[in-house]
Amino acid sequence: MKENHVKAAFILFITAVITCSAFYFSLLDIWQEKIFDAFFTKKSAPNTIVIFAIDNESIAKVGQWPWQRGVFADAINKLQSAKIIGIDVNFSEPSAINPQGDFLFARAMENSKPGVILPVQTRVATKEKTQPLEIFKDHSLSGSVDIIYTDSSARTVQNIQEDGESFGAVAALAQNPDLAMPTVMRIDYAGPQNTFLTLPIIDLLENKVPDHIYKNAIVLIGATAPDLHDYLQTPLGLLPGVEIHANIINTILGQRFYRPFPLWASLLAILFFNALAALVIINAKKIFWLVSGLAGIAALINIMAMVLFSQKIVFPVLYVNLGFLATSRG
Repeated sequence: MKENHVKAAFILFITAVITCSAFYFSLLDIWQEKIFDAFFTKKSAPNTIVIFAIDNESIAKVGQWPWQRGVFADAINKLQSAKIIGIDVNFSEPSAINPQGDFLFARAMENSKPGVILPVQTRVATKEKTQPLEIFKDHSLSGSVDIIYTDSSARTVQNIQEDGESFGAVAALAQNPDLAMPTVMRIDYAGPQNTFLTLPIIDLLENKVPDHIYKNAIVLIGATAPDLHDYLQTPLGLLPGVEIHANIINTILGQRFYRPFPLWASLLAILFFNALAALVIINAKKIFWLVSGLAGIAALINIMAMVLFSQKIVFPVLYVNLGFLATSRG
């Protein structure tokens, strides 16, 4: 019996050291993120965010992409009852189709009652920023559309940057200037594609959308047509960039910010569940109680992690599970 106790204590010590070290140095965070992906549940989206999609139907009617800037000027003119307008389209070069359209677009932004947000993007290789033309910058707001990727999945965004805010942060602050937000934020995805009200932009251009649909709303315009290649991998599957921005805005407006489980509490949790597994192994007299006890602990760990995640607390579920399993197998 004493030998069993010594063996269990030794296994507990070794697994605790290895697991706590792996957690402290974030060695398995990429794999842990995949577990968190499974914790997301579909939520209802607010009617204060409306997306007008540059989709296949709209391209078929308006014409080949890229569109003349006058099309966007027309959209802005029709959206004067909106709270803010965000256009997730690159306007860094003069129009090669109709230069006059650039002036129409700039004038529409200048005369617009709601502000217009245009995107700024940073090239990963050179760190060079792709910005709207000066004629557009003079009459618009700017927001970064850069997303922080973990294993090629869009999970977090830097809201506050050295030279401004993210695209979503600018839109959210237009709705409520007093909002607080963390510098870096995990995006609280509401659901898969089309969770937010999404309408073809051609319906807006053809006056088929009643004013009350977007009155005092945050209106986003962006590509959803597959051929425009603006889809990114997220915890809930592929989403168009414009809908990722909608989720960022929704996270900020709802103040649904995830926070990590405290470091000391995380290390304590790893030690606690390791010790619990060791106690079950030492004290279980029959295989039934051994299996039942270990299964109960495993269920407790994962249910607790899911409940905490729903409360916006990120529990180190992978590391706790690994420590527990290593002790159990020992």
